[in-house]
Amino acid sequence: MNDSASVAWRALIQAALHRNRSDPGARYIQLATVDPQGHPRNRTVVFRGFLGNSERILMAVDSRSEKIHHIAHRPQAQICWYFCKTREQFRIAGTLETIAADHPDPQALKQRLQLWQQISEKGRLLWFWPEPKAPLAPSEAFVQELSPEQAILPPDTFVALLLDPMEVDHLQLKGDQVYPQLRTLYERCKSGWQQRQVNP
Repeated sequence: MNDSASVAWRALIQAALHRNRSDPGARYIQLATVDPQGHPRNRTVVFRGFLGNSERILMAVDSRSEKIHHIAHRPQAQICWYFCKTREQFRIAGTLETIAADHPDPQALKQRLQLWQQISEKGRLLWFWPEPKAPLAPSEAFVQELSPEQAILPPDTFVALLLDPMEVDHLQLKGDQVYPQLRTLYERCKSGWQQRQVNP
């Protein structure tokens, strides 16, 4: 399999993250799924990196959130990622996989634990808060500090989410001396990733 196109778009994302590192919002991406009624649903999640040396994109979600039901119904999804400083957009379509506490693969559970350990203590609090979208709970239910035991191991509500990309659409709003804008499509097929230039 020829991975040169895969390496190319991953390198472009990593370069964009580096060049936009002064922007706190650069790691936020929009994740769109489809609910069982066929309605599109979109929300903001945090990019947690690539899984190892693969092109799989890592995120963290709550097992009680609606998106989990959407993924179980239809795992196909797309993320949209805009970098303000470099004025470029990535739209990445693929299939989602959840790694919950009951996942049968020990290696996947190890990856879930590693992801939990990478999240700040303040960030971990979210998975101990009341159920998302339920009626508003008393303020004391929103814990502000975790015990040492809670901080070590992820709770059952913590789910590692992986997007396995099939298509990457990269739009550069700042072109070059020849074209005012540049757009490149990267598509995964049986022989590997293919890359082609298209009109913006």
